[in-house]
Amino acid sequence: MAVDYAKKRAVYLFARKLQVENASAKVAALKPEEMKRIVRGATILNIRREKEITYADVSVSIVDTELRRALDLPAATAGTLGDTVSASRSVLILPVYRTQERAYLWETENPLRELLRLEVLRQAHGAVLVPAGDFEDLRLIDHNNAAVVTGVELGSMFERYGAEEIIIATATPGAEGTIEPTSITLRRLTPKDVRVEVMKVPVVEVKETAATRLQMAAAAIASAVTQIATSTSYDERRALENASHLKVYFTYANPRELGKMQQSIRGAANVMALEIPNITLQNVSGTIYYSGERQTLKIDLAKQGIVVGERSDGWMLSLR
Repeated sequence: MAVDYAKKRAVYLFARKLQVENASAKVAALKPEEMKRIVRGATILNIRREKEITYADVSVSIVDTELRRALDLPAATAGTLGDTVSASRSVLILPVYRTQERAYLWETENPLRELLRLEVLRQAHGAVLVPAGDFEDLRLIDHNNAAVVTGVELGSMFERYGAEEIIIATATPGAEGTIEPTSITLRRLTPKDVRVEVMKVPVVEVKETAATRLQMAAAAIASAVTQIATSTSYDERRALENASHLKVYFTYANPRELGKMQQSIRGAANVMALEIPNITLQNVSGTIYYSGERQTLKIDLAKQGIVVGERSDGWMLSLR
């Protein structure tokens, strides 16, 4: 049931993205055979249990052409490269809720986590992930070191999730009954550096409840990280438009292997970007944008333990 709902929800969100009028009714009217053609696959990324409720994070792959055909929309044009590459950055968001007494990250007492997860699903459409927090995550970061941990210290987390950036968002709500705004600090970590940004979420009226303030904070954080995840500068877009590009297919045994390959590719000397638009049950495909010679790129990836197999339409990549 959860996967079926995720599929329908993903199709609805994609239709909304295409600016389909009355998207909810039109998607609800799709026939089962149409849905089978539209949804290429669904992958359960994570399952967690919180009290009496089980949550599943599901990644759904949608066939754009089939959805357009079913909704009687014009076919996609060749478009600019920036339209597709802008959503290729993998961002991990870790929400911290701070009160006068203490801070919460993985604890069930953190009310920001579920609010942010829902906002991210609504706004980011898969470009941002809120991890549930497994044993490895808890070993690396908790509420005690969230304000000081570095990207280097979270190296294995970058690898396991295939993330380019980890953002630790700390929200400190203003006191109820006052006009004190909610303060939000975004610690943006990469394997090489740390950037800190600060936001203030103003109070609309003094009588706003703590729940309302927290909901507004979650929406503000989700909006910020979505922009970060989908941002590509004009100069970068121009550079990518002029770059060589290569279709690649990944073969892997588990998500860790996929994350390792993604990170190795993005870290290669001549790679300008790696676009991963869809993840399916069977495989992951994407596009590498690079400068220089293809053979040089192949040799560089081989040095990092990636086996490159030739295909008529690109490369098949796997680990040794």
